[in-house]
Amino acid sequence: MKNENNTSNELAIKQVILNLIQNDLRITCLVTGLDDLGMDAVRYQPSLSNSVFNLMGFNSNECDDKLLDAYCREIEKGAVMNVVSSPPRLEETAIEIYDYLHCWKKH
Repeated sequence: MKNENNTSNELAIKQVILNLIQNDLRITCLVTGLDDLGMDAVRYQPSLSNSVFNLMGFNSNECDDKLLDAYCREIEKGAVMNVVSSPPRLEETAIEIYDYLHCWKKH
């Protein structure tokens, strides 16, 4: 029973992380669009990466500029591809970013 609870909790945490990544993709698309219209919207972008990193178990020593830059690059790639316009593609991109971070964690 305890193992089932752990698996259930892990799946729930993974879903929260995927939702945060999807929201980060949506917000980045919005901010990019507003910037393209001449509005300086980047300062309103929340730092969801910290929550993603914490939930994935990265400790403060692992959360360096390289990790943040890599995460932001992946988010930006998704925003440029406008994955928000396709819910299945948005979900796929979030999973790809999650997997990318998971591999980063293993190194």
